[in-house]
Amino acid sequence: MQTTDNLINNFTTKARQLLGKSPTFPQKPGSILYSAASTLCKGSYYLMGYNPGGDPESIPTTILKSLQGLPQQSKNAYLDEDWSGYPEGESPFQLRVRYLLCALGEKPEVVCASNLIFARSRSAKERMYPGDADLCWPVHELILDIVQPKVILSIGNSDISAYAYIRNKMGSPTKHTTPARHGNWSVRAAHGTIGSHVMTVIGLPHLSRYAINGENKDEVIDWIRQQAGETRPAIERRHCPDLKSPASSSLKYSGRQ
Repeated sequence: MQTTDNLINNFTTKARQLLGKSPTFPQKPGSILYSAASTLCKGSYYLMGYNPGGDPESIPTTILKSLQGLPQQSKNAYLDEDWSGYPEGESPFQLRVRYLLCALGEKPEVVCASNLIFARSRSAKERMYPGDADLCWPVHELILDIVQPKVILSIGNSDISAYAYIRNKMGSPTKHTTPARHGNWSVRAAHGTIGSHVMTVIGLPHLSRYAINGENKDEVIDWIRQQAGETRPAIERRHCPDLKSPASSSLKYSGRQ
């Protein structure tokens, strides 16, 4: 049985070989994991965004450098980084992610988190889809083999999202939707297989715009728990912040998900 250090080192070696098939992509600013290296272990969930946000010029660390530093990575982007001028872990987006995971009975710091595309950009439109995702997917397959999640949680569920990409990987999955209680948005789920893994992918409207913690969302959480087959109780409030606050409820419906 591999030790944790050996597992992480083997992962970084294999990931570097896979990404090295493209001579330029690993040199782009970006990151591999949004969670600590210790989350590369068996778990119930794998959290996936679309790609790292922010200005590549002001956050120049390359995908390759991120991979090389992964064995020492102890911070979680959703808990320990300061986004949009908020204190560490306190932006509405970060708080919503924490709320979602806690509602599913998971402590956010133990959930493996990444992005479909590892390259950073100011706008998702600056990335090539599905080309960039295809370059990254073999690394995600390595992560899936390690984590063996029962559910992939996708932040975003539009036609260009981790949800859409993974759903298409499933071939002919069983699909379900429920109203997101926000304009005409929906939360989506697909049940199927990816390689040898039987799993579910659940796609939420992007949590930078969608307040999963807002009023009248309890039924949405219940539906997500049902689709995930989750029977554990939600984590207690000291780990799961109550985000029904002005910061979450004041966002306006933008017509996008």
